[in-house]
Amino acid sequence: CELLESGGAGLGPGTRLEADLADALGRLLARAQRAGAVRRDLSGADVHDLLRGCLVAERRSRARGVTGRAAAVVCDGMRATAD
Repeated sequence: CELLESGGAGLGPGTRLEADLADALGRLLARAQRAGAVRRDLSGADVHDLLRGCLVAERRSRARGVTGRAAAVVCDGMRATAD
């Protein structure tokens, strides 16, 4: 993904890309929550922060030859669980 390759370049606060991403994440999150696939206590801002953290983790872990681990852990933690 170009976003991962760039380390999130172009996603600075106040940019159009940042606003578009936040909007898209909010819509996707709402759909996933309605479907019962994602925890209901997450906000769009939470997901946005987690995504940015994964970008940093991916860049750092790639040097160790590990890819995708942070994203997998975050995705597992976002899944809805049976109450």
